[in-house]
Amino acid sequence: MSSNFFYDIPSSVSHHLMNSTNNGGMSFSILQYNLLFSIYAFPNIILPFVSGILIDKIFGLNFGIIFFS
Repeated sequence: MSSNFFYDIPSSVSHHLMNSTNNGGMSFSILQYNLLFSIYAFPNIILPFVSGILIDKIFGLNFGIIFFS
């Protein structure tokens, strides 16, 4: 549910974020608006690799199974 919230809500208010008259003077360029999605998506690319190494090498598989279930 949170994934849909973060992806769908900003896309529905994009015209309000880019238009400076509707939101109190905070006008976003197209680059700044797309940077919002990049900042949100970048950790989702890196963290699975880091957490996979932590579970496999440091904590162990039994801990991972118990923790994530």
